[in-house]
Amino acid sequence: MTSLSANQKLSKEISDYYTHLTSSYFHYASGTYGWHYGVSDPGIKTFPEALLQSNKRLVEKLSIHSDTHILDIGCGLGGFAVWAATRFGCRVTGITLCPSHVTIAEVLAALNQVF
Repeated sequence: MTSLSANQKLSKEISDYYTHLTSSYFHYASGTYGWHYGVSDPGIKTFPEALLQSNKRLVEKLSIHSDTHILDIGCGLGGFAVWAATRFGCRVTGITLCPSHVTIAEVLAALNQVF
């Protein structure tokens, strides 16, 4: 039997932690698949709007187009990645330690026709 290295053990612990929170992602994200703070700018009335506004703020000074390739490290369920690909037609590569999140992100991308 091969033992795991310290990095592999840590990666598994992190993966297990976020996998355990998956149902919370769905509840918290309110259909946006985001797992971050929302931005409550003027005109923003709901939490889902605030989550999407934070996506907009993140990229507002960037020139993103169909030739752009974004790397989303810690992509979770792929909410930002799908949002960016849908909004800008760009390519997004997401990285996560959670295999179940990869599956969910791939389904979300396929449903939004950006996979």
